[in-house]
Amino acid sequence: MRKEAFVSDFIQRAVKKTKLPKQVRIFDTTLRDGEQTPGVSFTPDQKILIARQLDKLGVDTIEAGTPASSDGERKAVAA
Repeated sequence: MRKEAFVSDFIQRAVKKTKLPKQVRIFDTTLRDGEQTPGVSFTPDQKILIARQLDKLGVDTIEAGTPASSDGERKAVAA
């Protein structure tokens, strides 16, 4: 079978019809949602490190966690 049989201009046609936003905002849930994964538990220091790295990357919003769930969580979110 010829290679050309699998070539399509779908992407080029789709991009021409798509209006992309001028700005994209990133809302990260790693610190909250990531800990809901079985076997994953961040220390307060790890949470602070992750949050600082996300900030350096320019993440607009960081969902830090649920401060009411524990004293350690409250301290990590406050930091």
